[in-house]
Amino acid sequence: MTLSTRIGSRVMLREFGGGAVELLGRAMTPRLFAAWQQLIGTAIDLWVPNFKVRRISVEGSVEEIRAGRAGLRIEADFRPFAHLSERDPRYSTEVERVVSFGIGFGTGHARVAA
Repeated sequence: MTLSTRIGSRVMLREFGGGAVELLGRAMTPRLFAAWQQLIGTAIDLWVPNFKVRRISVEGSVEEIRAGRAGLRIEADFRPFAHLSERDPRYSTEVERVVSFGIGFGTGHARVAA
């Protein structure tokens, strides 16, 4: 939900959102991938306290990207109690495990795969 929400669209929390939706439909260029990486990494770090992004990388061969099919692989630390640690110091922000998931584009819909 965070990544698919347009910034400014939530009435009570205007700053919430990912900003990546506004980039859909543009020509796939290195600058576009850099913008996606920055926007998605920032949105996850700001709005999903249980995840701490380690790396976001581009997936897809040159031919797939030229055909408009590409994806991003996100690797993050999963910290199950991090959302509670600000209110109660008894909760830890220790990393339970590293997770990896992808977001693919190119079929007219974004797809997420673990």
